Amino acid sequence: MLGFMVALLFSIVVGMVVVEIVCYKERKRKKELDALLGPSVISLLDLLKKASKKGWVFSRLENGELLRFGIALRQAGECEEARFWGRKELNNGAYEVSVRLTEIDKEYWRNNSINILSTTNHFSADEEDIETIFVEHNFSTYTHSHLQWSEETQIYTDIHISKTDAMKWLKHKARAYKGIDEY
Repeated sequence: MLGFMVALLFSIVVGMVVVEIVCYKERKRKKELDALLGPSVISLLDLLKKASKKGWVFSRLENGELLRFGIALRQAGECEEARFWGRKELNNGAYEVSVRLTEIDKEYWRNNSINILSTTNHFSADEEDIETIFVEHNFSTYTHSHLQWSEETQIYTDIHISKTDAMKWLKHKARAYKGIDEY
């Protein structure tokens, strides 16, 4: 009986060690992926879809919520409520962008914002009813400068937001910008 208990205890310890090794390897793999791919981020289009599920109405351009959401995102970047990433457009005379996502500094948002309309296509059944439909690929999203364009103007495409920051911001801070305006 004592031999059975020792064998059982030994197998439990070995099982715990194996589980710990597997967990260690998974944590190491995740760190390597984060180093390669960058932090855990959500695309701007996915954030807009999550916001829609939380009651934001982007389906009609005329209510202004999409535009207010864009203003709120710029404010979140400038106030460091959310960290943003994008692919730098390379100023080399050809339309090329960096391969890796680059974190966008908070100072960038002082004179730049997300072109929130780049996330959508607008279709009109008649002049008074414009329907907003999101584009299919996040690569279509980009920033723009509020200043006069120059060779030094930095543009980012394929906009992403820290997933943790985005969910926290959407739940708490974004609410101040939500609502329907009558025009």
